[in-house]
Amino acid sequence: MSNPFDYGMGCFVDAVPTDCNRAMAQVNNGSAYVGSIVSRIGNGIVTHLGLTVEQHYVRIGRELQLARSVRFFRDLVPGSQPQDTDVVPLPNLRGGIQGLTHLGDCGQYIQSLIDKVAGNTGNAFVSDYIPDLFDAISAEGGVLFQAADPKDSEVGGTVRGTIWTPKNKNGGATIIITPQPGGGLLTKYLTPYGLKSTIYDYLIAAIHESIHLAGLNRRYTDRELAVAAHDLDPNSYLPADPRARNANSDAWNAELKKHCPGPKE
Repeated sequence: MSNPFDYGMGCFVDAVPTDCNRAMAQVNNGSAYVGSIVSRIGNGIVTHLGLTVEQHYVRIGRELQLARSVRFFRDLVPGSQPQDTDVVPLPNLRGGIQGLTHLGDCGQYIQSLIDKVAGNTGNAFVSDYIPDLFDAISAEGGVLFQAADPKDSEVGGTVRGTIWTPKNKNGGATIIITPQPGGGLLTKYLTPYGLKSTIYDYLIAAIHESIHLAGLNRRYTDRELAVAAHDLDPNSYLPADPRARNANSDAWNAELKKHCPGPKE
């Protein structure tokens, strides 16, 4: 199974499939540059990355199918330097989520958490299987790669809308993930562990926000999820103030990361 913290789920150098750690090393040492990044999550790509969405056709078997790619605005010519970027691009979120949920009890914990918050609130879930939830969101608003809170770079993600169902026809479910690392740290200076950790942060943000959107009638709140996480483990931290949104978000997110651990240094 693919490592959910690697770009090894889809890198090519000169059209040859290549381990993505090796590909990124070549980019970092200047022997290669990023020519394109294939988007598997729709067109939620923000322009400040220096990327643009374009459409083209690819042959799959005997059929031509419309595909989308995102490419750097500045075409690199022989002798030019690769474009620095201040953010790590999103990985294949669907593949990464699938891989992460197969590590340890991650998938089972997510299911238990959704079951518990649904039972506590009386707000049934659309699904308690995280890949299906992510697929449902991708079919609506998808994922936007932009600052979740322009006033607070520490906010890793947020959501909009709800998942459309015959009972809840509002729809428009959208995940917003903040580009990382930010703060002026160019990605070429990231260590391999730093790169994997950033990919992990993206995956956790996608899972965290998908769980918010799992509610059938409305989104689950951070307080409701913090209480559910505390019910599953009474030793876990539960903020005293139910109105402290960030504290409650951090509390249940810590439990999520405990059961869905990241890469080791």
